[in-house]
Amino acid sequence: QVALDCGSLPALRALWELSQDAMHLKKDICWSISNITAGTRAQIQMVMDAGMLEIMVGAAATEQHTVRSEALWAISNALCGGSSEQI
Repeated sequence: QVALDCGSLPALRALWELSQDAMHLKKDICWSISNITAGTRAQIQMVMDAGMLEIMVGAAATEQHTVRSEALWAISNALCGGSSEQI
């Protein structure tokens, strides 16, 4: 929660947009988001509000396997822990 309160989501989004072909960086960003979406519904909402869940969906469809795998974990965690309104 501390990382979220310190503005990590906008930073991760900006880093994603700059990462282009840096697959290891994209994988790590997806891993970070998957850890957040494994949290509370409020934390999942913060990911959604930051537009990062949409990025994860795009990554799951278009990125290389290692990135895609982490993006799918982020989506799966949000689906399992999110409210019916969030889903």
